[in-house]
Amino acid sequence: MTEKEVVDVQESGLEFSLRVLLKHPRMSLEAITAATGVAPQLTSVLGEPRLAPNGVPLAGTHPLHVWSYWKTYRNQREFQPALVELLDLLEPAKPVLSSLYAGLPEEGAYAAVILELQGQQNIGDDITPAVLARLSALGLSLGIEVFPDANAAS
Repeated sequence: MTEKEVVDVQESGLEFSLRVLLKHPRMSLEAITAATGVAPQLTSVLGEPRLAPNGVPLAGTHPLHVWSYWKTYRNQREFQPALVELLDLLEPAKPVLSSLYAGLPEEGAYAAVILELQGQQNIGDDITPAVLARLSALGLSLGIEVFPDANAAS
């Protein structure tokens, strides 16, 4: 096998997602869509009835405004390039993000990029200080979630 074929086999089946999750107790997050041109896959509006993904009504109303966008990457080991791509999309919204989240964490405001990893995979990467600084400059925290395969043998 060539070196490229070995890398292709090693990365085959790898998967991770990057999710932007924004929550705010008072302000609508439509300005994020306007500033970035990115359409969220999930939104919730404060006070509106809650619905399951299949449209079935749930008890209560949404307690916060929510805006979430994600992208899944397959057959790729390094997630820093994907994070840089996401930051490039979000940086036009820096003034909006800064104004939305200044001093509000205690009131339920939340702004993060979440790296979602599959639990049954050996995958990893380094995120350089320069990329972390870009994330911080937007006021975003970095979350990491691992989703173990529920069907895997214990």
